[in-house]
Amino acid sequence: MREFDVSSAKLAGGSAYGDHSGHENFVELGEHVPFKESSLASLGKLFAVIACKNPHEGQCLFENLKNNYYKSGSSPFGSLKESMERLGASEAVAMALSGDTVSLAATGGARVWLKRGSETAQILVSEKGGITTGSGHLKPGDKIMLATSSTFSVLSKKKLTKALSEEGARLSIEALGPVISSAENTEEVGLVIIDVFSSEGVPAPHIKGQPQKGINLKLKAVGVIDRALSLLPEKRFSVGRDTRDLESIRRSRTSIAAGSILLVVLAISIFFGIRQSVIKNRKEKYEDRLNQAKHELSEARSLSELNSPRARELVLSAREKVLGVYDEGFSDPELDLLSTELNDALGKVAGIYESDPSLFLDLSMVDGRFKGSQMVVSDGEMRILDRESKLVISVRADTKSTKVVKGPDLLDDVLQVAAYSDRSFVLSSDGIREIGDNVMLFVRPDWDLDTILVKAFAGNIYVLDKPEGQIWRYTGGGQSFSEKQEWLAKGIEVDLSKVNSWAIDGSIWFLSEGKISRFEMGAPKAFSVPNIGKPFPSANILFTDENSSYLYVYDPESNRVVVLTKEGEYEAEYLIKNISKADAMVVSEADQKIFLLDGNRLLFFEASHLK
Repeated sequence: MREFDVSSAKLAGGSAYGDHSGHENFVELGEHVPFKESSLASLGKLFAVIACKNPHEGQCLFENLKNNYYKSGSSPFGSLKESMERLGASEAVAMALSGDTVSLAATGGARVWLKRGSETAQILVSEKGGITTGSGHLKPGDKIMLATSSTFSVLSKKKLTKALSEEGARLSIEALGPVISSAENTEEVGLVIIDVFSSEGVPAPHIKGQPQKGINLKLKAVGVIDRALSLLPEKRFSVGRDTRDLESIRRSRTSIAAGSILLVVLAISIFFGIRQSVIKNRKEKYEDRLNQAKHELSEARSLSELNSPRARELVLSAREKVLGVYDEGFSDPELDLLSTELNDALGKVAGIYESDPSLFLDLSMVDGRFKGSQMVVSDGEMRILDRESKLVISVRADTKSTKVVKGPDLLDDVLQVAAYSDRSFVLSSDGIREIGDNVMLFVRPDWDLDTILVKAFAGNIYVLDKPEGQIWRYTGGGQSFSEKQEWLAKGIEVDLSKVNSWAIDGSIWFLSEGKISRFEMGAPKAFSVPNIGKPFPSANILFTDENSSYLYVYDPESNRVVVLTKEGEYEAEYLIKNISKADAMVVSEADQKIFLLDGNRLLFFEASHLK
């Protein structure tokens, strides 16, 4: 971002003109430039012209504007707009210059003019009862004038254009001084001129919220008229006796030229009048929704630390309104700016992140037939199962180091995979085996293979038996496992028939029809998710482990990952793009990555809530 040097000069009605700041005759002219080393430097320089009742009120208003602006914590544009909304002045205009970007806000009729090269144009006109905003990029040699509406009852465009053509802001003020001092009723006249200096150029400006293109068209139209007049035939006459006839001819020619100019100007006025009317009518169709969305975003920011569920609800509501306006085919710089602010607030305020997963590993490079169907992780090492090819591969979350754990030559069939630390287990038709250098059968089945889920934790094997409503624990002891034991405490009955995913981190967590249950030491422990907002009845993957601080729930219907604390509080959610449905999900909080299995692709995206 380029940093521009500026000089400024100020003029208030009835004052001695020149380069000064202060207040006089009911107009406060303020300026603040923070130190470059200051933490406020990113918000740039602040200039303002404020109509007021007396000098003391003017000073207070500018101090309030300055304090609110530099304490807002938002972008320069957002900070300036919020500060002006809170100012409460009947008429004011303010400008913030950060790098090469200028932000403008005005109310009560105050205006902003820009001189660039040989063109001088009005770029912002405010109205009473609302804040008019704009932003754009400055260019070396630009001059900007902030002024009250009363200024233009004294200054004509011709005089203003001539004054702005002077070298530097001070000389421009000196050119305007005599004009204003000789006029009457200038108590509410006030203006600031800012001159921009830099050795480098920047892109031409586009002032948001104002029809810049329209301004250029008007200027071009005036040029066309001037060139057209120059082409009118100019007959040369010598002075003779019949001076009366000659004068009549000259007046006739002048009348024709004047009539042509009036017709062209009238046509241009009608064109721009119709265009402005069309723009106004279009904006009326969505302006209420736009203002409501702005209000919701502002309220969400203020509630983000006090009531995060409400803040999240407000951000989503505002975003839905903006998307609705876009869907109707409307386009507006103000709408674009609000959309950008909402996208930023999705993560910072609402904890909602749009995630486009990246490729972590193409699993077909390990085996051309590979198509993943299940994935587990322990100590940063993922085991991925392909049931059809009876292949289990291992992938490190930190290094991408990959190896085949076991293949179809030693496995007759593989239904599920489990892992703990450096040990890998599979469920096959003849029981639970550990796969490593050898394939060893440890647990023979006495349950229905189609109605169980298998996990490994702390050296033990756990089997969730849906028809029996029981968790069987097989305690590990070196190279063997004990007979099965009931993990649920005596007298505890629980319906496990609809459990489709579970996790163990010391507690055992169940996911059933979108609801999460928690058990400790064989008994249920109170757990609820009161502020989830949008529920996830179709969720089919629940993940946590002893190395994770959060619960992660994958909902294929809305293609999102919801993150909860282990106390049931909402933390974040990720809206996943560009994949239709994940086959499996694991998380490595140590690497700040969430992994998704999509056939033969292992994908990941950053766990932004951990940063």
